[in-house]
Amino acid sequence: KNVDIVISGNGGAFNWRDAVEFMAVGASNVQFCTLPMHYGFRTIRDLRSGLEHYLKEMGFTSPMEIVGKALKNIKNQEDLVKPETKSEINYDKCIGCGLCFAACNDGGHMAISWDSELRKPTVNEDKCTGCAMCMQVCPVDAIRMREKFDSKVHYFAERR
Repeated sequence: KNVDIVISGNGGAFNWRDAVEFMAVGASNVQFCTLPMHYGFRTIRDLRSGLEHYLKEMGFTSPMEIVGKALKNIKNQEDLVKPETKSEINYDKCIGCGLCFAACNDGGHMAISWDSELRKPTVNEDKCTGCAMCMQVCPVDAIRMREKFDSKVHYFAERR
């Protein structure tokens, strides 16, 4: 908010939605590293296509119109509601790839256990920090984040 320099979004962007989020909070460029390393450079077409569709749907004529759009919504840490956030797995969608398990364990949380015989992940809610890393790596959008606050359950960042 308080700087007049070019901001580069990098570290974790894995799809066009991630790029839009980086841009909305001020990044005027977004770098992708793991995505093309993992899936090849053909993913660049998908990024471009997704972003073009998003721009058209939102009525933007340029990606630069996204940059900084969400800055007015950014709050200081002490002003945030601190909901209880946990991962929730939709087993009807889950393909048993194990990427959520690997990401959670490699990330140090170890909140997802893995049944190798059934190829099924299970979230230990006592250990889950709500970081959403598992959701980000799920290739079939079988994971969403559940928040509890205001005596209600809400879902955020559910990918469609």
